[in-house]
Amino acid sequence: MRKKTSYPWISALVPASLAEESIAAFWDSGATGLETRDDETLDQAPDGLMFIMGYYPDAKTRDRARNKLAKILEVEIRSGEIRDGSWRDSWKRFFKPVEVGKRLVVVYPWHLRPIEQSVNSDDPAGRGVPPGFRNTRTPPPTITVGPKKTGKLIAAPGGDAPKAWRGISPLAGGHTDWSPPMKRPGLGSRIPLVIDPGQAFGTGGHATTLLILEELEAMSRKGLPSPALDVGSGSGILAIATLLLGDGKCTAVDNDPEAVEAARMNARLNHVEACLDVRKGTAASVRRSFPLVLANLEYRIFLTEAERIARRVAAGGTLLISGLLEGQERDTQALFKDLHRVKMKVRDGWVMIKLSRHSPRP
Repeated sequence: MRKKTSYPWISALVPASLAEESIAAFWDSGATGLETRDDETLDQAPDGLMFIMGYYPDAKTRDRARNKLAKILEVEIRSGEIRDGSWRDSWKRFFKPVEVGKRLVVVYPWHLRPIEQSVNSDDPAGRGVPPGFRNTRTPPPTITVGPKKTGKLIAAPGGDAPKAWRGISPLAGGHTDWSPPMKRPGLGSRIPLVIDPGQAFGTGGHATTLLILEELEAMSRKGLPSPALDVGSGSGILAIATLLLGDGKCTAVDNDPEAVEAARMNARLNHVEACLDVRKGTAASVRRSFPLVLANLEYRIFLTEAERIARRVAAGGTLLISGLLEGQERDTQALFKDLHRVKMKVRDGWVMIKLSRHSPRP
């Protein structure tokens, strides 16, 4: 049996003004590696403070260093060990739930609680689990939604179940079923869009993805056009959002085989695989037009694919495009000669444009 590896550590929150002296003290205490966080890192420390974590070759060295650092730094010192599994999974802490508009929240599989835990319980692991979310491994033939168990999918308290979920049969044991959230103060009754971040682009954290998600959420209040087409679908996040927010079907195309597989997997996580047709291809490989087309692509791809994408927009249809930096919007819009601009939004230097094709006059 393989011996489990552990990584003894010591951590401290020190005043930012004493950062250099504190880092030197960690090295002098025998640390073989350091991790630091301040107000500019992805995982931030509180204002005015720096978080320092030192890693040590063994527990004895760590314990001696703890006593030494406690005297030098005069701040609270914590210590412990990171074991194999938690070390491999530590990257997951950088993925936080992302609320979109008033109805949607992007979450990741490890944010959802096991059914054995109460939805009202605290989050002792500190993983940032949003209240009201659970990962339910449901024994047949029941599905858990909110506090009730029933043989069919019902609405969460305070809101309807997503239309794409209606009529879904309970799953066999061993499958994973994502429950809609319960209504909670500060969270509301939001629809979870579950994405397993892998090699495909689109985890919900980038401005280009968020801009289109927000527009879809806003459009859904009056009803999303259907069916939809997602060109360059990546993880499938935009395509899946149209199904959770709307009532219809969607086709997603991407020329990367790994992205196709990622989108199919994420569709299964959200129980919309029956409504989502994921294919390897481009806009040119689709032979029909759609009332709603999505394209979150790089500017250089629009230069060659804009005409083909435009052909997929039906009369009276809507095209949402993003992936553009500020300054590229005018040239990009000019590529879509037969469509007119309805709206443009900018976030963090990235641009989303909503275009429409006029319906022919009777």
